[in-house]
Amino acid sequence: MPTLLNLAAFNVLWLVIVSSAYMHQDAFGLVTLLLWVGIHFRYSRCPGSDFRLIVVALLFGALIDTALIQAGLIRYPGYSPVAGFPPLWIYGMWVNFALIVNHALRWLHGRYVLAAATGAVMAPAAYYGGSGLGAAIFTDPSALTLLVLALCWAVLLPGMIALADRSRQPVTQRPAQI
Repeated sequence: MPTLLNLAAFNVLWLVIVSSAYMHQDAFGLVTLLLWVGIHFRYSRCPGSDFRLIVVALLFGALIDTALIQAGLIRYPGYSPVAGFPPLWIYGMWVNFALIVNHALRWLHGRYVLAAATGAVMAPAAYYGGSGLGAAIFTDPSALTLLVLALCWAVLLPGMIALADRSRQPVTQRPAQI
C-alpha cells in the first residue's frame, strides 16, 4: 500500500464521513469507507495486522468516545443504536484511523514518545476540525474536552504503534516441550 495513497484516502474519507454525518447521511460515508476497506485489504502487505488494529481501534474508540459522551464533554449527530453511545459513523472513523497505522504512520513505528506527542496534538486537532464542520459539539469549556482527548491519544497512538510493531514481527518457533 503506497504511503501517499493511504494518507490521501484517510484524509478524503475523514472529510466524507464527517460531512456525511453533518448532513445526516451517515450511510454514504460508511458505504464509501467499506469500499475503501475492500481496496485497502486487497493491496495491504500486512492484512492480519491491519485487521487486529481495526478490532483494537473499535474497542478502544468505543470506550473513549462513550466516556466522552457519558461525561457530557462531547455530542455527535447521527444514528446510534444505543442511547449514550457514539453514532455509527464514529466507528467508521476508528476503522479509517486503524488503516493508516501500518502505512501512513509507519514513520512512527518504534518511536513511542514521538507517537505520544503526535497523538496528543493531531487527534484533538482532528476532533476540533470535525466540530468546526458540525460533526461534533464540545461542551464548555471546550479546552477540557481537547485536553482529555490529548491525554487519551497520547496513550492510544503509541499503544496502537506498539501493537502494529508486535503483530508485524515474525513468529519464532518455540522448542517442543516435553
